[in-house]
Amino acid sequence: MKLLGTWTALFVVGLAASGCNKVGATDQEAASSPAKQDEVLGLYVQCFNKVSASASMSFERYASWVDLKTGPTNEASVGTVYAIDDYQTKVCLENLAKAPTTGELAAPTKAYAASLSALVPLVLEAKTYYEQKDYKDDAFAKGKQLHGTLVAAFEAYESAEAALRTVWDGMNAASRDRVLAEVEKTSGRKSEVFVTRLVMSVSEQLIEVVLDEAATSASITAAIDRYKAAHGEMATFFGPTLTASTDTDRYMFKQSSDELMVQVKEAARALAAGQKLPESGDGSAEAVLEAYNRLVDTSNSITWD
Repeated sequence: MKLLGTWTALFVVGLAASGCNKVGATDQEAASSPAKQDEVLGLYVQCFNKVSASASMSFERYASWVDLKTGPTNEASVGTVYAIDDYQTKVCLENLAKAPTTGELAAPTKAYAASLSALVPLVLEAKTYYEQKDYKDDAFAKGKQLHGTLVAAFEAYESAEAALRTVWDGMNAASRDRVLAEVEKTSGRKSEVFVTRLVMSVSEQLIEVVLDEAATSASITAAIDRYKAAHGEMATFFGPTLTASTDTDRYMFKQSSDELMVQVKEAARALAAGQKLPESGDGSAEAVLEAYNRLVDTSNSITWD
């Protein structure tokens, strides 16, 4: 049974346009206005980054001690279940309530919200049951009943999230390309806003390729080369005068991009030697992803000019 396999490595998402979480949009506005469409896409970022992380931790904690096929049977191995963050869930569902009710995202959004709303209370019920050791009173009767329902709810959430993410990814890629082209047209390539957005755009594309099970060595190498070129363009723009003392936020962003470059180069070396990406350690998909996620976190903390 493939359960929650996509959660083993969390892909943090950013968004090219700023101010994307302010308001929702009417269906007509979302369809006709690129800016409004970017706002709509922004409504999903917190769900993907925060709720997915919390749900992943919840499942992984449960799966660490229970046999997923048989359910709980042995008091000696009983653990607990982490609750899914109720605040992050609340924010996520509030954001999704602002999303358009028609269009490509409408149906998967509705299914995602329903699966999340069903999963959260089940997880809390299981958490209470095991933390209060109620299994000692009923010989795991409720635990066994909860197990099947809980695993099915996790699977439903994973499926709904994957379906929503597929649609969102396609729309975000189009938005990402459009925004970058607009920035180049209005600000020029030799501008802070362009070089930083370029790095974020190609790094996200890099991760999409690295995490694609069907990706080839040639496609990964091409994505790596695009990141190297974008990183070099940004490094040239900022030059040696950018230090922690001159601008800490931008320096930290540059440092994060350098950390990703280290992992990118290690991956490139393995591919150049005719090998696959390492299974772990420097140059592995996990290490590249972790470096990318740190880059997103750093980028999200800065208001770019």
